[in-house]
Parts: sequence; C-alpha cells; structure tokens
Amino acid sequence: MYGVIPIPVEDAATHITPEITAPPAIKTDEQFSVSVSEKDGKAMTYTLAIDEGLLTSPDSRHPIRGTISTPRKRWACTWDVYDQVIGAFGQQLRRILALGGSDQASPADATKAQRFKPVVHFVGPFKLEKGKKATHQFTISNYVGSVRIMVVASTPQAAYGSAEKAVPVRKPLMLLATLPRVTGPGETVDLPVAVFAMEAKVKNVQLALEANDLFTVIGSTTQALTFSTTGEQTVMFRVKRNERIGVGKVTLTATGAGEKATQSIEVDVRQAGSPETEATETVLEAGQSWEASPQALGVGGTNSGYLS
Repeated sequence: MYGVIPIPVEDAATHITPEITAPPAIKTDEQFSVSVSEKDGKAMTYTLAIDEGLLTSPDSRHPIRGTISTPRKRWACTWDVYDQVIGAFGQQLRRILALGGSDQASPADATKAQRFKPVVHFVGPFKLEKGKKATHQFTISNYVGSVRIMVVASTPQAAYGSAEKAVPVRKPLMLLATLPRVTGPGETVDLPVAVFAMEAKVKNVQLALEANDLFTVIGSTTQALTFSTTGEQTVMFRVKRNERIGVGKVTLTATGAGEKATQSIEVDVRQAGSPETEATETVLEAGQSWEASPQALGVGGTNSGYLS
C-alpha cells in the first residue's frame, strides 16, 4: 500500500512584505534617509540594520520567514552543579572569592583609543502603524565601498517578513591615513595619507593635519596635491610623540572642488618600560615638622604620589 505525504501550504496571512526606500548611492559624512513601509499598508514591528561587514558577506542572508514561523517541540534539560556550589568541598570555597573582579577594573581601560570603528547601525524595534511610513536618519563617516540595509519585521498575529537592499557608498574626494596601533613617548613616526579623487572634477586638493597635545608635527601641517585624472596619490607627514602618555589623536582634512573629506585616528601612547618607584622615609620626633617639594618621576601621565 502506498500513500502520499501532503506538503503543507504556508498561510498567506503569515506573510508581510516590508519595503525599503533609500538613496541609490550614499555619500560619506553626509546625512541620508532610509524609509520603511509595508507593501500592503499593514502594521508591523521591525528592526533596521546597516552594515558593511557581516551583512555584506556572500553567505549572509536575511532570516527566512518559514524558519521563523516553523513549529518547534518544547524541550528541557536539567543538570547538577552541586560539585561547584559554595562550601561543598573545603578548599573549593576560596574559588568563590575570585568571582566578579569588577573591583580590579582599571579606570584607564575606559580611556583606550577607539581605533577601528566599524560601519554598523542597528536600531529598533519600532512599531509602524497601519498605512504609515517611517523614516530614519544616518551618517556614514570616511568609508568607501558598499553597505547592505536590512529590515526584519513581524506582527502580533505571527506574520513575518524581511527585506534588504545593497547601496554603494562613495564620495568624489576620499582619504585614508595610517598610524601604528600603539606608540611610546618620544617616538617619531611617519603618517602616510592616501587621497582618492573619485571624480574628474577633483583637480586640486589641499590636505591639512591637526594633532592633539600628545603629538608634535615635524614640518608643515599642510600639503597640496594635483590630479590630472581620477586616481590615488599618497603623501607623508611626520609626527613625534611628546613625553607623556594617553590617547593621541590626529585629524586630517582634504578639500577640493567643493568637496571635503576628514579622518580622525586615535592611537594609544604607552610607556613600554618597567615602572619606577621613589620613596622618602622620615622619622619625626615629638613637636617636629617636615616639608618637601617632590618632583614628578617618570613620563607625564604615568606618575602619581601618595603620603602615608
């Protein structure tokens, strides 16, 4: 006896169709709008993502509606962690005292340089009313390439849908500078800057460099470039780290043909040597006093003192 296994047909009521409206191309450092709506004017809740990394990889796909709405069996797992519980086996108790660790966190960890800033925007969830369209504003800084815009939406009635759109990111004038990830006080490094003329109208470009108080620029802080055709040119600046530590920052600005491009780079300036300590001990007899003017030891930003 042979039987036929029926193939389930998806209910159209579980489908929604989000739509994305975005510019055909995005200019860096300029605000752009992304609008989200539903094809049939249905109300929905959605999240919106813009990314140049994970979402643009060849294997990245938006969630499949059928996967989201597929029924799943309920399941549960139980296990015993008694062996790891406090006080069970004598000396294991001391391990509990090592949990946490927030009291060991250094305030300096929060001031490290933000060197690599990805092009990632993820916003939501938002509720879209029936028949409405929502608009969101974004800005992408100093990036050239492509980003993917993705919307994933749902309704309380267990309807799901998603949409995506790839948009190129370009600008007539772009620049890309490079610095080491970390440096030390007193070091001198070269700062190469690649300037890109993406359109024929960009002929003459002025490039300017600004630095915070952890850097001293050696030589001129400005350079001029001339492009006969579209393409790329590389120029070099030289900077020296001052005798102190912290987060150094340089900002480059390129202008030409009515266009402007900027890039800021942060770099950790740290002391590579071993710490040094200088102590003074004094014994005061009754009625005596002591006065001193201690001199700071070491590189600025690394030194501290205390009296006990």
